[in-house]
Amino acid sequence: MRKILFLLLLAAFVTVPALATDPPETSEVELTLGGWDASTDEAQEVVSEYEDTDGGLLVGLRAELHRAAGSLLLSSHVRGSAQQRHELEFDLQRRVRSRTSFVSFYRRLSHDPMANLEATTAHGRVVRHDDLDPGRQYGFDYRDLDHRTELQLPSLPALTLAFTFRQQERSGHRQSLTISHCDGCHVTGQTRPVGERTRDVGAEANLSFPRWALKASHTQRRLTEKTESIGLLYDRALQPEQRTAIFTNRVSFDALNGVMPVDLRPDIKKEITRLQATIPDAAGFALNASGVWSQTTNEYANLDTDYSGYLLNASRRFGPRVKLQWRARAYSTTTDDYFVDIVEPVAQAGPHAGRTYREVYGYDPDFLRRSSLNRDVLESSLDLGLKLQGKAGTVRFLWDYQAIDRDHYEVADGKTDTTSHVLGLAWNARPVKGVRLEAKARHGEVDNPFMLPNGVYSPAFGQNAASPLAPTSTQYYVWRASRIGDSTNQPSSWTELRAKGSVVRGNTTASLSYRWWDGENDDGSLTDWSRNSQTATLTLWSMPSPLVQWSVAYVRHDQELDFPASIALFDG
Repeated sequence: MRKILFLLLLAAFVTVPALATDPPETSEVELTLGGWDASTDEAQEVVSEYEDTDGGLLVGLRAELHRAAGSLLLSSHVRGSAQQRHELEFDLQRRVRSRTSFVSFYRRLSHDPMANLEATTAHGRVVRHDDLDPGRQYGFDYRDLDHRTELQLPSLPALTLAFTFRQQERSGHRQSLTISHCDGCHVTGQTRPVGERTRDVGAEANLSFPRWALKASHTQRRLTEKTESIGLLYDRALQPEQRTAIFTNRVSFDALNGVMPVDLRPDIKKEITRLQATIPDAAGFALNASGVWSQTTNEYANLDTDYSGYLLNASRRFGPRVKLQWRARAYSTTTDDYFVDIVEPVAQAGPHAGRTYREVYGYDPDFLRRSSLNRDVLESSLDLGLKLQGKAGTVRFLWDYQAIDRDHYEVADGKTDTTSHVLGLAWNARPVKGVRLEAKARHGEVDNPFMLPNGVYSPAFGQNAASPLAPTSTQYYVWRASRIGDSTNQPSSWTELRAKGSVVRGNTTASLSYRWWDGENDDGSLTDWSRNSQTATLTLWSMPSPLVQWSVAYVRHDQELDFPASIALFDG
């Protein structure tokens, strides 16, 4: 990072001497020196997540130079040992324009003591934890170098070429949490190095004419991590009660496999192409259209994710009182399939010793993973505004539409698509000076909202069972198959009402707002979900002088959520 910053600054200063041929027209230099101190108690990552708490010297420098051949701007601010901001800008007769900035600071991260994960009994099926580095303070240094240079040739004034470069780095340490199970749930916390670097290199071309403009760009991005993973010795896979190795055929690995890699961070590369067109006047409509195409590659697993998206904005006025705005977006995303071949060890003890889980129960754990994010989406938002006579305000008619067609994930039995319509009516006005009123009503209807088909178990259609721990008992996948109810947290029908008013008197503002929302969903199998919420907010704000301001607020929120569910866990 330091070498790259030095080279960019050096390249800029090599170009700038051309400015020294003429006497300066204007120049200005400002130097700031100061000191500061801070005091914090208890959790610094909460009260001072991004700020230095040690105190120290504050230095600021700003220099401007303007001549006939161009301009130069240099600014630098340093606060303490970690917070820095530097900027360098110059232009040569507007033909070459360059800007380079560098920002750095330290971010504190929390250290979870996991005290809530310690059971109070020695029973086998418990949750416990180990913190391998209990006194460690976590955080990382963040550095951001951003550069952009534009070139505009006199022979082609409509064309602007640009080169962009950005590099972000995070270096430090954070807490990594990993869980072992079968022999109870054992959470292990340990220190993980952070050595992340994201580098963007891009090129851009802008073609601008009075009647239209076109912009194209391509960016290559690469994310790397110095420490790909850390190691962990998992617990032995023991039956929680009998403390015997009869469960080793139910897990892929345990302590007998030695230290295993955990918290893996793969290297990622991404190619992004953008195209944007603007037409200020097309039969009275102002149009803006854009397209984005990208491919993201997980270099560890050699998996690709492709994205293509298109956006269209159109607006037009019909006389002095009517305005139409429409926004449409369509995108699709696909991710490679991946076959997961599960490691299948044998049981070391018990009635199934020497046999795998598949050999005992006939269950095949291998599967082909198809991404639930593979989908085609179409969105539309229509806003028709009508300005009323006098000070009666403006009325807006709203219609939002969304259609999601998923490739693999089913949100209902045999259904992979979700369609929603939202109709709304909004009004705002300023009847007298200093008074503003707003109101909005919306109603939404959703076909096949997002659900988890067969996510809950119904006691009305089955029997409760004890949890026998014998290896020959009914297995978890049998109980999983007994779930016949669809679970959700999304409404199939909902209504929302909003109202807001504010009054300004001198340097004081009083505002009152209210929101009511009610939704339900009983479309799925045994689905009975509903939610109702109300929120009222009263705020009083005043600024008696340029250096003094105060505010006081009162918020009341009521919410009722109803979703009875029964889930057959573990052995039933």
